[in-house]
Amino acid sequence: MRPEILTATGVYFSLVRPDPDDIRIEDIAHALANTCRFAGHCQPFYSVAEHSVRVALCSRVPSWLKFDALMHDAAEAYLGDIPTPLKRLVPEFREVERRIEDAIEARFGCHQIHHELVKAADLALLATERRDLMPAADNGEWEVTLSGIDPLPARITPCRPAPRRGCSSRRSKNTPRSISSPVREGDCMKKLTFTLPYPCCCQTGAVCPPTARRPRPQSRKSA
Repeated sequence: MRPEILTATGVYFSLVRPDPDDIRIEDIAHALANTCRFAGHCQPFYSVAEHSVRVALCSRVPSWLKFDALMHDAAEAYLGDIPTPLKRLVPEFREVERRIEDAIEARFGCHQIHHELVKAADLALLATERRDLMPAADNGEWEVTLSGIDPLPARITPCRPAPRRGCSSRRSKNTPRSISSPVREGDCMKKLTFTLPYPCCCQTGAVCPPTARRPRPQSRKSA
């Protein structure tokens, strides 16, 4: 059996040799909108797509970095939301994840998904999600991970996992320049992709040209 999965758009995607040409923003939006954060243990349902959009819209993320922030968990569209403690128990998983992240970066030109500002916004959202969406519990892994991290002031009211089918991924005259929260998950993730700065190959079908305002990619550090 080949290590492949069939995506929502009918593409067979290899987990061993991921091809950037097989990556579709529609697949990422659809899968993440239907993938619950925290292995499904949050209350109520809260999708990875909504988390990704909230990170991208966070005021701590500068405009030139928002597309990368939107895509920081895009590999989970193909791997699922694996709890971090399980990742630590299976070191080989990180290598599979890295290959898929590299393919996503090559497809969309987002080379800053591990930027420190994205990580800072991600942790702020994590602290907020812990406060608003998870049950109360005694000290544990959460307190270690979130030590010194303050949640955002606004409380999270999750959306429902209902991205609309057949939504055009092309930008139209009526596409808003900004999207207010709460977001419409998969549909909103696709729309936001086409309104953020630095249009990439997901919009043009071509290789992303270099952009003077986008900082040079930093070297990847092993997790």
